[in-house]
Amino acid sequence: MNKDLLNYIIIGLGAVVVLVLYVLFAFVPLHKRMAERNAAYVVQQKQLATAQELVARYDEFTARMGKLQMEIQNLEDCVPSQPRMPELLKDVTRVAAECNIKDFQFAPQNVAVKENYFIQPIQLTITCDYHALGMFVGKLDALPRLVTTQDFQISGRDKTGTTDSISAQITLVTYVRRTQ
Repeated sequence: MNKDLLNYIIIGLGAVVVLVLYVLFAFVPLHKRMAERNAAYVVQQKQLATAQELVARYDEFTARMGKLQMEIQNLEDCVPSQPRMPELLKDVTRVAAECNIKDFQFAPQNVAVKENYFIQPIQLTITCDYHALGMFVGKLDALPRLVTTQDFQISGRDKTGTTDSISAQITLVTYVRRTQ
């Protein structure tokens, strides 16, 4: 009986060893793979939640894109892709008439080339009073087209009648967008 008991113990220990080895080599790698897949699942769930948020905000993004496109269009209108010198001359003439300036000369200068745009300077020679000059420059700056005034040279003239007359030379600078 002793021998039988010893055989049962050896068989039992062998079964336990086989069971432990089975668990170590079968279930532990399986558990690792399950953990990796679970981590991947969590990452995918987060990505899905982010994607669902973006889809939910699609209308907001579309509206914002439309506003930005309108802003770009407005900016492009301020900096045209063609010189449009006749239109600019009409605008300057209209502003001069609104400011009661009757004596002015409009002389376009050589174009300067920059990386993304051209600079078109225009020499203006104006004879008027101080108030008319200030109003003229203010209205030029308010034109829808991007126009800047630079290089002021103002000189006084003799009084003519009841108004003080001045002579001003202004470089009016306008910009033209370079197209590829």
